[in-house]
Amino acid sequence: EQFHTPRNLSMALSSEVGELLAELRWLTDDQVEGDADLLERLTDEVADIGIFLVLLADSLQIDLVGAMDMKIDRNERRFPA
Repeated sequence: EQFHTPRNLSMALSSEVGELLAELRWLTDDQVEGDADLLERLTDEVADIGIFLVLLADSLQIDLVGAMDMKIDRNERRFPA
């Protein structure tokens, strides 16, 4: 955990998002749907993103679910349907 600082966790999170994007680069939506091998790789990347996001929120003492709920409420007020 010595490297689990907000700065390092943010960089790790960004790297994992980049890996997710690399899997999807140049593919059409049709190519993504129904590709079991791709779905497995995407699942791994999304899991990595989730892990680093939770670690980052924990290191900053942010209630992640609470923060997301507040952001959704704020967005609904700012951008009504």
